[in-house]
Amino acid sequence: MERLEFEVEFLSPAFVGGAEPKVAELRPTSFVGLFRWWWKVVLATFLESSEEIYRYEGEIWGTQESAGKVYLRVRPEKILTSRCTKPSYLLGLGGKGREFISPPSSFKLEVLTLPKYREVVKDLVELALSFGGIGYRARKGFGSMRLRGIKVNYGLLKPSHWEEVLGGINIKKGKGLPELPNLRSLTLLRFPFKYRNWEEVITELGKIYQKLRKGNQEKTKEYLSVVYYFLRNKKPLNYDDLYTNLALGLPVMFQSRSLFVYDKGKKRQHARAQITWGEFPNSGEGDRRRASTILFNVKEDGIYALAFKGRFLPKGAKLKVQAKGKYWKLKGQKRPKPISLTLDEEKCRDAFDKILDRLKTFGFREVPLWRGS
Repeated sequence: MERLEFEVEFLSPAFVGGAEPKVAELRPTSFVGLFRWWWKVVLATFLESSEEIYRYEGEIWGTQESAGKVYLRVRPEKILTSRCTKPSYLLGLGGKGREFISPPSSFKLEVLTLPKYREVVKDLVELALSFGGIGYRARKGFGSMRLRGIKVNYGLLKPSHWEEVLGGINIKKGKGLPELPNLRSLTLLRFPFKYRNWEEVITELGKIYQKLRKGNQEKTKEYLSVVYYFLRNKKPLNYDDLYTNLALGLPVMFQSRSLFVYDKGKKRQHARAQITWGEFPNSGEGDRRRASTILFNVKEDGIYALAFKGRFLPKGAKLKVQAKGKYWKLKGQKRPKPISLTLDEEKCRDAFDKILDRLKTFGFREVPLWRGS
């Protein structure tokens, strides 16, 4: 087996854990998920079927039936932990009470693999640790890392680089799957920001993310449509508003400040509604999650946004707006009926472009990756 070792340092808080999610713990499984995701991004750049991607993902990282070709070991060096005592815009209510690993905590990551896969695994690990994050809210800048002694290498985001690397393990290369996140669909943006500590950069990122969702309004367009029109059964909901921040992920929950309902015990609660999605006719029950296609990452020279433009939801998917909560006892008003909306892929792409335009007005600048390569 070939042995690779990386010295890694956290640049933003990492909410990672094991069986007890509120206790911070650095485990190899957190990194396996990160490496798998970036490996699929690389494969989707060239392979033309999900079956091929699944095959080569399993070849290196394993499947339920067979072990992979990579083994990881995490060796903590300097680990500092703290606890989140109050929610924030970026973390949401889910962050309160959680323990996190605080910068500048550091560790060594030992990677063992077969000689055949040495180069591809080395570059993949460097790519993932340079531009990805681990743990809760990793796509919003938490769990960002840096590799000691290695500068940020934009070349790892170029299709031409991976074309050569994949040739070394005899993976046939085609046009890829444009509907999946892949390197050909990536736009890399950087917001130059000098900060003295992680609190400053996370505060700045929170301000950026809040402005990104709200624009110049006090409330997001989705909030106005869902809360003021859907929950109150007023004039028809503006469906186009639902696309505004779709690329930032689903489901999204909205809560009215002034409209109240009552549970079985007659306890008053804020009325809530949610935008989610389903695949019809076999949509199933429950909330459906779709991760953001725009990933924020903290680096020493500022904040990065990695934006993957592709199909946000599968073909045949529908957006769904629905009231939440089992009980709905509101004098003079019936519980709103769920609304299903056939997804317009062109509107999704247009909304994605507008999000990037808003980021540029905040000071983000595109890092040229020579898309033709």
